[in-house]
Amino acid sequence: MKAPKFVSTTIERRYWRQLVVELQQQAVDVRQLDSYALGLLVCNLATIEECRADIRERGSHIQMAGDRGHMVSKRNPSLELLKEAQQQVKFYLSQFNMTPSSRGKVLITGLVSEDGWDEV
Repeated sequence: MKAPKFVSTTIERRYWRQLVVELQQQAVDVRQLDSYALGLLVCNLATIEECRADIRERGSHIQMAGDRGHMVSKRNPSLELLKEAQQQVKFYLSQFNMTPSSRGKVLITGLVSEDGWDEV
């Protein structure tokens, strides 16, 4: 499956390759039309990775010049971006049956998994 053009950074392409392989191994019926949703998922995964790196480097609060020129401590903007990207990832993972609850929905409708976990 070919990635959409907006999947362009090294990190995004790495996530793309990993997820396509994982979905194929799990026999998820992913088609080229799904590439945009999968692309948005990998972009959000890359955003999470970048935000976490920024938070590790600069901390959860950063020093910046306030409106009167004094240095003030403000919440790192990466924290809010991280939160938003995590919500998007959770949404897209469920769309591809990659969360425990989304796989549970499949079991409830009568489809049985091949790995034996439905018998536990």
